[in-house]
Amino acid sequence: MSELHQQESEFSRLLQQLSFDDVPRPEHGEVLREQVLAMFDQTRASQATVQLPQRPVHTWREVMRRPIPRLIAMAVACLAIAAPWLLFPGNHSTVFAFHNFAAALVEAKTARFQMEVTREGFPSQQVKGYYLAPAKFRGEMSFLGVGAVSISDDLTGKIVMLMPLVKTATVMTSKGRPKDQPSNDPFFRLQDLLSKSRGATDNPFQPIGDKEIDGKRATGFRSESAIGQFTLWGDPETGHPIRVEATWSGTPRIEVVMSQFEINVDLDESLFDMTPPADYKVVAGEIDVSQPEEPDLVNAFKVWGDISGGEFPGSLDFLAPISLMGKYWKARFKDQQTPTTEEMQQYQKEFAPIQRGFRFALELPESADAYYAGKGVKQGTVDKPIFWYRSGRSTKYRVIFADLSVKEADAAPDVSGAKRLFKASKTSTPTEK
Repeated sequence: MSELHQQESEFSRLLQQLSFDDVPRPEHGEVLREQVLAMFDQTRASQATVQLPQRPVHTWREVMRRPIPRLIAMAVACLAIAAPWLLFPGNHSTVFAFHNFAAALVEAKTARFQMEVTREGFPSQQVKGYYLAPAKFRGEMSFLGVGAVSISDDLTGKIVMLMPLVKTATVMTSKGRPKDQPSNDPFFRLQDLLSKSRGATDNPFQPIGDKEIDGKRATGFRSESAIGQFTLWGDPETGHPIRVEATWSGTPRIEVVMSQFEINVDLDESLFDMTPPADYKVVAGEIDVSQPEEPDLVNAFKVWGDISGGEFPGSLDFLAPISLMGKYWKARFKDQQTPTTEEMQQYQKEFAPIQRGFRFALELPESADAYYAGKGVKQGTVDKPIFWYRSGRSTKYRVIFADLSVKEADAAPDVSGAKRLFKASKTSTPTEK
């Protein structure tokens, strides 16, 4: 027995030498409490009966009197207590911080925030955003120099654009959207990404350290993918999100910054009413949001050339059509204050193919090695490549020419000034040949 007691003493001494931080931290308490209560509710709801070993109390006491079983029990207890620190050494506080920031945005019933949209080379656009669960969004902004209000319902795919100056309401309904396709709205896309990240084994959001924002210490997490880069900043003390930065792939760079978050505030449901005012002209239509293909991009180039007088876009990004819309508006409507319903419908009909075709190019993966070289090129120019990319796993390039013909090539064209549709990053710049 003395030998066993010596073993027990030696084992206890070794346990005491283990280095882990066992100091309780207040910020973990509420999170752990919520997790335990959620597991308890889930277990109770399932009404599953767990059969425990039927051993009388004196049997367990007898087990604990024996040295070897007692040593094993002590080891199991110590490991259970130390598990979070052993599995996530020095990182548990950041794990809880991300959980809190993500939960605040994903589980929000209402939200009010400020958005700033910046396209490289153009003035930034300010948007006041409002959110109502489960999927309604209202944006108040300046569009083509005049005030505009956009109201959308992501569940029904309906969008209403109100332009008070000309008293016009454009009502669009999306069609063909795959179930797994994320919303184009920045806030809904952020919620979708955060929701998937919270339950993912390999969280795409990685800690990037702390910095000061508006006089407060903020902890940051960043996710990078082919569609762009998301950075989430929040207050580690309160778990409140402070700032979200999104940089979309494409050229030139497009950045969206969301800030001044007010979560679960009182919002009047009338803000999200999608019924146009009685004195507004209503233009109705459909938007095809099914997955675009290469012919859609070719058609987009054709439509752009028809509207612009034979030129191709100066850049390839989601905001590029805005400048063309301004020229179109002035040329077609001139000093006309209130376009007719027919003119508005024609306006929408002509621009829809451009947006759809651009989607094909801007949603290509990084591996496609896509380039655009159409700036300053006239439509119909022979043997002048304006866009090329690799399709799937093919090593060959698909090349679109200025005469809108498409050919395959073993290597990418060598065109001066061509710009790569790059993976968005705060530190990267578009590759130019």
